[in-house]
Amino acid sequence: MPTIKEMIRQQRDAHPGAGKVVGCSYVLDSSLGSGGFGCVWKAKDRHSKDHGFVAIKFLGGFKAKDESAIASLKNEFAILKDLNHPHINKVYDFGRDPKFGQYIVTEFVDGLQLQKAVAERDTDFCEAMIVQVLRALAYIHSRGVFHFDIKPPNIIVKNNDHAVLIDFGIAALRPSEKAVGSLGFMAPEMLMNQRPDGRADLYSVGVLFYSILIGENPFNSMSFEEAKEKHLKLNVPPPSKVKPNIPSYFDIIVGKLLSKNPADRYQTASEALRDIVFLSQNKYNVETAETMTAYLPIEGRLIGRNEERRLAHALVDDLMQGQKSFIACITGDAGIGKSRLLKDIRYHALLAGCRVVYVDAMTPIDEGMQEIANMVSLSSTMATPAIISIDGLSRFTKARPDVWTLINACTHQIKDSAFLQGLGFVYTDTMPDETIQGGQTAISLKNFSSGEIAEYIETIVKAEDKHIKNIAHEIMSYTRGNPALVTTYCSKLVEQGFLLDKSGRWDDALFRNINIDFKTIDVPGLLVKSFLDALENLSEEEMHILECLSVLDGKAVESVVFEMMSRPQNFYASLTALGRRHFIVRDVLEKTCDIIDEFTRNAILGAIDEAVVRKWHDMIAEHLLSKHCPHDDLNCQQCAEINMHVAYCSDIKKAHSAIMKLVRYGRRHGFAERAAQRLEKRLAAENDKARQYELSLELGECWLSAGKYNNVIAMKSNDAELLDDVNFCKLIGRALMEQGKLEKAAKVFSRGIELCRRGQNKEECIINNYLAKTTLLEGKYDDAVKIYEQVRTGMKSLGTDEQSVIMADNELGEAYRLKGKYEIAIKILMNDIEYFERFKQRNIQRYYSIAETFRITARYNEAESFYITAIAAAKESQQRRMLLRLYNGYASALVASGKIAEAVEQYQSALALGYHTGDLTALATIGLNLGRCYNDVGDIKKAITFLNLTMTFLGSEKMESSWVISQQCPLFLELGDVKRKEGDFESALDFLKKALKITEGNESAALYKSWIFITWAKVCKDMGKRDEALKILKNAEKFLVNSEAKKAYSELLNQL
Repeated sequence: MPTIKEMIRQQRDAHPGAGKVVGCSYVLDSSLGSGGFGCVWKAKDRHSKDHGFVAIKFLGGFKAKDESAIASLKNEFAILKDLNHPHINKVYDFGRDPKFGQYIVTEFVDGLQLQKAVAERDTDFCEAMIVQVLRALAYIHSRGVFHFDIKPPNIIVKNNDHAVLIDFGIAALRPSEKAVGSLGFMAPEMLMNQRPDGRADLYSVGVLFYSILIGENPFNSMSFEEAKEKHLKLNVPPPSKVKPNIPSYFDIIVGKLLSKNPADRYQTASEALRDIVFLSQNKYNVETAETMTAYLPIEGRLIGRNEERRLAHALVDDLMQGQKSFIACITGDAGIGKSRLLKDIRYHALLAGCRVVYVDAMTPIDEGMQEIANMVSLSSTMATPAIISIDGLSRFTKARPDVWTLINACTHQIKDSAFLQGLGFVYTDTMPDETIQGGQTAISLKNFSSGEIAEYIETIVKAEDKHIKNIAHEIMSYTRGNPALVTTYCSKLVEQGFLLDKSGRWDDALFRNINIDFKTIDVPGLLVKSFLDALENLSEEEMHILECLSVLDGKAVESVVFEMMSRPQNFYASLTALGRRHFIVRDVLEKTCDIIDEFTRNAILGAIDEAVVRKWHDMIAEHLLSKHCPHDDLNCQQCAEINMHVAYCSDIKKAHSAIMKLVRYGRRHGFAERAAQRLEKRLAAENDKARQYELSLELGECWLSAGKYNNVIAMKSNDAELLDDVNFCKLIGRALMEQGKLEKAAKVFSRGIELCRRGQNKEECIINNYLAKTTLLEGKYDDAVKIYEQVRTGMKSLGTDEQSVIMADNELGEAYRLKGKYEIAIKILMNDIEYFERFKQRNIQRYYSIAETFRITARYNEAESFYITAIAAAKESQQRRMLLRLYNGYASALVASGKIAEAVEQYQSALALGYHTGDLTALATIGLNLGRCYNDVGDIKKAITFLNLTMTFLGSEKMESSWVISQQCPLFLELGDVKRKEGDFESALDFLKKALKITEGNESAALYKSWIFITWAKVCKDMGKRDEALKILKNAEKFLVNSEAKKAYSELLNQL
């Protein structure tokens, strides 16, 4: 019988304490707190590379044996293990320590609870924290997980600005009708014992937001009945009424989050985020690059490993049920996912109640060996089965050969069924399957197929779409299906807004219109190391062939390669050998060969010294030049190939000339981003000042074409002297103009005109065109017409080529169109189109302007023809903003022709492009047009949805006020008509009066006067006030500017 001292020591040893080791992996550091559930400790993770801190939650007291408490801990682990998001507390481990019992290991979040963090902070900070919480909820809800306990203590703010959602103990994948959570934050439907969903979390966010803004929670309750009464009946005053310093748009957000009926709330966290993004004066995106890449299934469920997981899980299940021992080896190339599968097996075993010893590269060799030996020796006496998992067996066997001896001995004992009942071994290694001993189960991992890559992408975007298969096929050609490389490519595509838009959504309409340039994605060197190791076994001649084919960058005739390489002795035998080893692919009939895929090509090019690459370019260029191509046009394949190789040859001057030609061609044909990458590399290596200047200018043009306006503007920040250069004034001014910063753009253009020296008539004309454009965007049409006409007069003394450059940006016809002078506009635009056709050019802006003019003048067939032509050209050159405008205009023409279904499809394409480019002005215009469209067909509910969307965009303080005012006029006009149809005549007249007021002194808004009076007269008619309707309609007569308005006027006059 133990003595009292021994009993006290045993009890003390059974409690966590500083310096004690948990689960062989964690060294306890200090207590973080305790309560009825148990305690939480800060600990060092001996498996992490930097031995960082983690948090370990233990069940204590009676909870240690409470099945429901253990189930709650397992539930938290089961949910969190598949989640990986910057605003969610990461889970690392789960298990049962012989001394301390059940535990879960999570990220250590060093920070303050939300309520303390927001104390004495402004409303901007509160808003930023709610945005981050909503991003976390958007992510977990997309995974089918609901938190159900959103409250200040469950949100920790670290580093003063980063919110992390914690405590998923009552989170659910399948919600029950039982009320769970904290009374002061619980959604009404939960208190009514109705089955909740993600909208219950959004209600809790509403309470949370209100509480941190006001400083107290009006729903705090002492009992369930009191909470039920408050959440069902209490309508709190808007935040701005309680505290006037709170922005009024918070009232809209909080009010909708706190709706009693879930159907009246935001339906998703992303919807709430979008409203905040568009209403807030602060610059947010719905998702950041970091939160969007969280949607990649890196730490979540395994993709394309169903069979392997089934086999591994069956081994564990058999061990647990019948204590049938096993040894399994997971094999495969580097980056194939061996460690991830091992982790999955480990998690499955832990949740099944199995004890697990885990050792990896961070475990000290001797300590790891000791843990393994202890588990083997104790296995026969333990009631609970155990698994030993080793990540990277070769490392252990090199340092301690006795590990391999132990595994061999265990293999024989398991094979003979003699000993080791209730013990499993699973390890990872790179050995070939055939070297695995009999008695061991081989789990061999292969690369993804194209179908599995598609499944991987569908997991990210939460959608199935035919475009996904095309993307998967492309990724396959660049990665060979290696999971690590697939993840890298998908991550880059997410960051660049190709798999998810800026609202974190997949939109198939976007992928009908945007080309993904996979060549702009860099492959990390570490991921191709295993491939490069295979190159070491090649002969010198075989390596030279691979170098030549990689630099050629495309299918090549074998005899031509043979000549280029100066007829090597074993050329055709080497080709055969390379084909067998899957480095190249050969076409026997065409007698051509090529590198097998883009992954192989990129890996080989990355391994070759630059001097060697230049040597091959020299040889290839010399060979191609000897063919004497009669053209000098990059549309000619031979000319394009020559220029590509000359651009990277040893002659610096020739290379510079060729690369400038290539990138200009690429920029005009939709490859601006790839061209920019080439220029950045060349610019970094260039020493000549004149060439640096030329490269910098072209780089700015590429960034403009790619929509990277901040990059262009940053050029000014990095070098203030750039505004003393005419060419850079043009660049920076255009970037500011594209961002809607018209006043700043005009100042930069004016500075450019000042810098124009005498005789620089061409440059002055070009900049005046840009200045006229800013004036046009401000709605000052008469001023714009005047400047454009002055430019056309001033350029007459110049040569034909110079005139052609100036004419490209002279939008005189567009200015007359916006003035409402349609016949003049048509004449100018048709002359301009003929002018450019003489130079074999297609100016898409002119096609857009003429199509818009024909649409407005009801010449719909002509309008559609020009829209279709321009859309095809804009797609080819990847002019995304122009493409957006074309879809919007084309849809409006289809509406006018009565083709509503087709119109909606075009509007959706425009919306997708608007979200992708982040163009608020375009989104506002499209929302207004969709509202009009649905109003015209009588779908008032949808009309209001899109008109409210437009109101949201126009309410953003990020937008230029003059443009907003001009757009508010047609918006109020449309809302007036919608309210008329709803029978709300008072609201209808209020909106129409607002619209009429805007027309005073606003040239662009004045064009809507006729429609305002016509709609106003309709309101009076519907109210039964015929005489008043006739009086109002009389006002419309002098403002009728187009055939549609005249027709509507005549019809209403006849009715009256």
